[in-house]
Amino acid sequence: DERGRSISGARVSIPGYPEIVTTDEMGNFSLPSHYADGQLVQVRAEKGNLVGSISVIVGKDAELILRKP
Repeated sequence: DERGRSISGARVSIPGYPEIVTTDEMGNFSLPSHYADGQLVQVRAEKGNLVGSISVIVGKDAELILRKP
C-alpha cells in the first residue's frame, strides 16, 4: 500500500485476459503472461477499496502500489 505494507489477498490481472491470481502473505504474485519477455504489459490489482495499475516489462519484477481511488 502507500505506506509500504504488503497486501495479501489482492486480486491481480492483465486487462483483457481471464486469468486472475491472488497475492500471497508477502504481497507477491506470479501471473501468466500472453506477451513475450521484454514487452510492456498493463497489470491491475485490487482489494476492497484499494486499486492499482502499472505498466510492467514482462519477465521483470515490479512494485505495484494500491491506493484508495
